[in-house]
Amino acid sequence: MKYSLPHDQMHSRVITAPDGIDHLITMGGWYWNSLDWMHNETDWKNIDFIELAWKTAKQMENDGTMENPGNLPAEFQLAFKYHIWFRMKDLINKEDGIVNDNI
Repeated sequence: MKYSLPHDQMHSRVITAPDGIDHLITMGGWYWNSLDWMHNETDWKNIDFIELAWKTAKQMENDGTMENPGNLPAEFQLAFKYHIWFRMKDLINKEDGIVNDNI
């Protein structure tokens, strides 16, 4: 069954960052299910999340505002998780009529 990873269990996948290095990313099943669903059902693809998370992590590194100072892979994972959550939340809010696109 699609998108059936247990939401409360941790799962890992290898994600290749824009610098060509593979990173083992571990997140709850809800994040992976959400990522897979958005990849298949919206115009947002996995690479969009990967690139956005990488840019965010590098910007945090450059600004000296990392939540994991000196640990770019951890910062990348955190940004990846955040962008999945934020985009899914936005889609849910739009579906529920909470977001007004006319503003």
